[in-house]
Amino acid sequence: MSPTNALESSGLLTAVSHAADLICVFSATGVILYTSDAAERLLGYEPGELIGRNSQELYHPDEAAALAQAVVEAEQGTATVRRVHRVRAADDSFVWLESTGQSAVLDGQPVLVVVSRDATSQVRTGREVILLRDRVTALVTVMNDPVVLVDARLRTIASSKGAIQLFGSANGPARRLSVSVLVSTLLGPAEVQRLVQATRTAMATRRVQFITVKALSGLGTEWTVTCTPLAASATGPVDEALLTFEPNGVAGRDRRRPRTSIRASAPARSEPGRHLTPRERQVLTGLAEGLDTHELATRLQISEHTVRGHIKAVLQKLHAHTQLQAVLEGMRVGAVPSSTDEHFTHA
Repeated sequence: MSPTNALESSGLLTAVSHAADLICVFSATGVILYTSDAAERLLGYEPGELIGRNSQELYHPDEAAALAQAVVEAEQGTATVRRVHRVRAADDSFVWLESTGQSAVLDGQPVLVVVSRDATSQVRTGREVILLRDRVTALVTVMNDPVVLVDARLRTIASSKGAIQLFGSANGPARRLSVSVLVSTLLGPAEVQRLVQATRTAMATRRVQFITVKALSGLGTEWTVTCTPLAASATGPVDEALLTFEPNGVAGRDRRRPRTSIRASAPARSEPGRHLTPRERQVLTGLAEGLDTHELATRLQISEHTVRGHIKAVLQKLHAHTQLQAVLEGMRVGAVPSSTDEHFTHA
């Protein structure tokens, strides 16, 4: 009995034909023996249209070799193989699918059973995460204020010009130093541990943390450090944080309303960024480019006093404690145009 006839007589088709996920069965040579009804919903193919075609015809050219290897791995063992890949739809476009494949034996014939679901939103979110991280890294490197971006292991990813000046040129943006080593030129051991704990708390609770630390002799009396967790979504993992250092407790303007982590999500109608005036958006965009008050005043041909007033209004409307937080929130809600990227320089 052929694999196709065996499928029909096994009762498997009746059980899975109406499943929400796309279920396909391939022969050992990659010929499609069966597709569930979801092939029409996900890819636009009529029932039975794909039967008898070789699966490699549907692979995206950039992924054909990797998918062929995945098929071999699945057929050689009992382990499940997962891939996120593109498949050619009926209209010749490509659709992102997340597929899980496992070998099986049907009527003595080796087959590969693959279950796939739409991965378009997953891929889009992944791209948003990469874009957010690239933009944050680029933004940090042009900041004049002391700002450091750290990963989940509390190692530096990027340092601003102000941070390099504060902590020393040896702690440049290319160095992957631990936070403990980085701030040891400014803080004593006990204060370093307090800062590390505050950063971990920010990442664990997904809320901005403020901590006032006493600097070593000759480096100012006190510094306020704002620890801002970064996450790709409201439920995604927090694996990065921004540390902003400001002297004399400037950052602690409003400690009663801690912010949740900055997220890379699409702007919503209720987002606060929609209430920014055109001038405030210009000021926010300038801050994202690393401009200071004087440079903003020159560009916009207004006084520095007026610029400071706009910055204050932006911070209030975006519920931000620092200019950097305002820029990050502006990115999140779409108040900072994507064209700003061309002004960034990557570390």
